[in-house]
Amino acid sequence: MVLDCDGTLFRREIRSLISVFDRLTLPPKAKRETDRLRQYYLPLAMEGRLTPEETLEWLRLTLEIYVRHRVTMKHVHEAMRTVRFRPGVRKCLRLLKKANIPVAIISYGVEPLIREAVALNGAADLVQEIYAAQVSLNRRGRFMAHHPDSYVIPENKGLWSRRFAERYGIGHSRLLAVGDSAGDRKLGTLRRNRLGIAENAREADRIRRYMGRVVVTDDFSPVIDWIREKTDLI
Repeated sequence: MVLDCDGTLFRREIRSLISVFDRLTLPPKAKRETDRLRQYYLPLAMEGRLTPEETLEWLRLTLEIYVRHRVTMKHVHEAMRTVRFRPGVRKCLRLLKKANIPVAIISYGVEPLIREAVALNGAADLVQEIYAAQVSLNRRGRFMAHHPDSYVIPENKGLWSRRFAERYGIGHSRLLAVGDSAGDRKLGTLRRNRLGIAENAREADRIRRYMGRVVVTDDFSPVIDWIREKTDLI
């Protein structure tokens, strides 16, 4: 099972874990820097004109700001304790664990933020892998370096999905995937095994061509039902 993070495990209203982190914990100078990046890159993304190279650059520049301004895991904890899973996410993850179905989160995001948010939502032991930008920490939990070879962008979500499958001895065709946007068009492998969740009919229409099925929902109940259809999970 592979899952997107922003807009999937967490509601679209928070925008992203990165935006929550930037807003709540960055010092003013650093926040101005990330705001400038967002003002430049976000309109391109919304218009569908953001290239893979620009997507990588946005993430790289953001992480360089974090390192330069001495971000720590204490800052991460303070920000991530404000976010909550969609209703039903933890129940879904518990059911997957009970059925011995491994789970990976594959996200255009920052791994320590995702890991902390998952832990604070009581699911640290329910997710086997998190694929997102990796960061090296010193003994005090300060961000010291980031690793471009770990970056996840929409164009390589399929690659990371296959790596996860191979690591756990799962056939590519058996991967199930849940996402919420065009950025998840390559999540998993097969379109028929990809579920899209949307918060309204307009969002649903926007992503329908990328998904085997789309549901309009605010919680994870339809996701659980879909997984049950696809597996012998009871």
